[in-house]
Amino acid sequence: MSETYKNKNILIVGGSNGLGLALAKAYLNKGAKVGVIARTLGSEGMESLLTNINFKFYKADVQNINEIQTAMKDFSDRIEMIFAVAGFYASRRDQIINLDEINQMIQVNFFGTYNTFLSGRDVMLAARGGHLVAISSMTALLYYPKATVYSATKRGVLNICEIFRNGYRDHNIRVTEVIPGYIDTKRLQFLNSQNPSPRPFILSVEEAATKIINELETGKERIIFPWQMYLLVRLISILPLFLQKTILGIKN
Repeated sequence: MSETYKNKNILIVGGSNGLGLALAKAYLNKGAKVGVIARTLGSEGMESLLTNINFKFYKADVQNINEIQTAMKDFSDRIEMIFAVAGFYASRRDQIINLDEINQMIQVNFFGTYNTFLSGRDVMLAARGGHLVAISSMTALLYYPKATVYSATKRGVLNICEIFRNGYRDHNIRVTEVIPGYIDTKRLQFLNSQNPSPRPFILSVEEAATKIINELETGKERIIFPWQMYLLVRLISILPLFLQKTILGIKN
């Protein structure tokens, strides 16, 4: 247990499994009081936390700002750190993806982050400070032909971070954007027939959570990892269009 996090309130919006759950467990182990907002408990791992006196779970939908605000008010009137982790990803490209999946990605990835930040801003303004953290994706940095809707929504997350950072810096509200590469979540396993290992430089959720927590403690406004994946993305981004298509397997 770390004295750094003793009596600190940390709220994770979208933490019922995957990276959110790993962050919740890690901060509980460090001695923080942790709240999780999600539509469902999601996993046995989340259910096991319910007996921890420093943990609270709130059933709410990130698409409903009233539910988010109600949960935040119940959790604490002072929340040192709020994570916007909720995300949805569909594997098909934008020209054949169905409208329901498009809408879900926009609502969860973009508006879910916005609702979380807007609600967290109100709590932090009243408390005269705090730290907002959003999880984006390495794909947000890659401007390639026929980019997925997911990529666009995650670029939107970076824009939200910039808006809130510039707007509330003078109010002692810090904003950090986290841009990870591939993380071995259940969703990624599902989309890759339970075998996401061919994905380059993939990390476990525990490895990613540890990296994020350690980097946040240094005060960074932008956290990008792993560096190998970032280097690959930067390289692809500067290549001619026909080479980008070849590398990414785009035929048209």
